[in-house]
Amino acid sequence: MLKLITKIVGSKNEREIKRIRPYVDEINRLESQYQKLTDGELRQKTDGFKQQLQEATVKLRSDQQEAQSEATTADSDRREELKTQLGELNKELHEAEADVLEQILPEAFAAVREASRRTIGLRHFDVQLIGGVV
Repeated sequence: MLKLITKIVGSKNEREIKRIRPYVDEINRLESQYQKLTDGELRQKTDGFKQQLQEATVKLRSDQQEAQSEATTADSDRREELKTQLGELNKELHEAEADVLEQILPEAFAAVREASRRTIGLRHFDVQLIGGVV
């Protein structure tokens, strides 16, 4: 029975590759566009990715720093509240970062692929991109 179900819906690995394949297709689509960039423009792309991540998380990082700072001088009850708040902020920060990283993933991988091609003369294969996404 399990073999029948696996044959119909695929194995866990096949489903995961099917989920990741659109990223690889997008990276491949961007390849010629990234090959046309100058070294400076390629560096600017990377700086832009960092900036997008920073802008998306600046408020959460600020809130996190405030809570950490307040925790150093707070009484024990307030410190417990802040500990809970910090846990929630850490979770929100992780989710926000993951959202941004997922959005920029194809472009970031296209930039890395092109940088690798230029610097060491090697181009990542699709299977390597899949491994990187995983």
